[in-house]
Amino acid sequence: MNRDAASDPRRLGVPREVVDEGARTLRHAVESLDAFVRSLTEGTAVGGMSPADAV
Repeated sequence: MNRDAASDPRRLGVPREVVDEGARTLRHAVESLDAFVRSLTEGTAVGGMSPADAV
C-alpha cells in the first residue's frame, strides 16, 4: 500500500461529515489568509496596524 492510500480517510473509516467539515474549515482559512495577504499588498492590513500608523 502506498503512503497516500494509508492516510486516505475513506480507508481509515473517517466519517464523511468529519472530512467535509475539515475541508470547509480549510477553505475558510485559505480565504481569510488570501484576504489578509491582499490587504498587505494594498497597504491596509485587515485587523492590524496600517503602514501609515507605524510612523
